[in-house]
Formats: sequence, C-alpha cells, structure tokens
Amino acid sequence: DRLRVSWYHAMVMGTSGATTCFSDPKLFTVLRDQARRVNDLFKPKMFMMSHQVSRVVNWCQACRERGQSPGEILAENVRRCIEILKEVSPQARVAVWSDMFDPHHNAREGLYLVNGSFWGSWAGLPSSAIIVNRNTGNSVASLNWFAGRGHEQVIGVYEDKENPDFEERKNDATGLPTDVGFIYLTWQKKYDHLEQYAGVEDTSR
Repeated sequence: DRLRVSWYHAMVMGTSGATTCFSDPKLFTVLRDQARRVNDLFKPKMFMMSHQVSRVVNWCQACRERGQSPGEILAENVRRCIEILKEVSPQARVAVWSDMFDPHHNAREGLYLVNGSFWGSWAGLPSSAIIVNRNTGNSVASLNWFAGRGHEQVIGVYEDKENPDFEERKNDATGLPTDVGFIYLTWQKKYDHLEQYAGVEDTSR
C-alpha cells in the first residue's frame, strides 16, 4: 500500500531556537499570564518586549489561513502584546528591539525561512513605544526613520565588534530629538570595553 503524507513542523534555527507561532490563540493566554507574573513580582516602570529576529513565519495552517503577509501578522502580534502589557500595568512604558520593525534592517523580504515579507510590520507600533535601535549597519537612516515616526530611541552600541563603534553611534544620533540613551550590547558576554563605553556615554549628555 502507498501512504501519502503531508505535514509541517517547527524549524529549529541555530542550536536551539524555535519561533513561537504568531497565529496560535494560546500564545496570548501564555503571554498575559507571564506579564501578570512579572508585574506582580517586580512592578516594573518599563517592559522590554523580546521581538527580535523572527526566522520562521507564515508556513503553518494557522498563519496561512489568515491570508496576510508576515509583516501584517507581526504588526497584529505586537499590537496585541502592547495591549496586554497596558492591561497589566497601564502606567508602564513599553520598549522593543528595532530589528523587525525597521525597513532598513529586517522588515523586508528574504529574511531567513520567512514565507513572505515583513514590510509594514511597524504599523503595529504606537509612537509611544520606545525603540532600542541596534541597526549599526545602516545607522543614520534607521535612527532618522524611527525619529520621524515619533519614537524615543535607546541606541545600541558595540555588539562584539572588533573595534567598538561608540563614537560613531554617538555622532549618528547627534541632534535627534528622540535619543534617550545608549545601551552596551554583547551577545558573547564580552565586557572588555565597558570603561571606554562609559566615558563616551558620559560625554554625550
């Protein structure tokens, strides 16, 4: 006998990364529960959302039945995430990584195993959302684009580069009315340049 099989499954990126399905209704039940737990424990003045690089989107039945692009799906997801955080703590600020909402970075076609384009994902972000901007490859265009949308920005520097880009990023942000600070970013736990970073950050104020 011949058996014809059709299926889909979650792809693991790197060594352990599996992307949550943006279209599974249970996702928001889990997120609401976690947001409440964090708020009960810490009463934070700000929530940092973890939307960074979404590498697998819009393949499963739940996503495909929506008839939307990855950008539209992500826009709705981040909109609902912010609504949940505001339900839990109306006074708290909300911040998010720039990557997935930046047309000069990952809000585009051809990202990893994504089925479609992330163009337009930024439509889900209110101007009150703080952008943690880590686009060091197209810094000026990115910083000015988010500033034009009225977002305050925390500017990411370093990211384990051979030569720290502190001065360069500070100069890129000069004159921006929406610059609210800098953040030292290391994915490899390299803190050799912290003192140098602190000196540059101090002179930017």
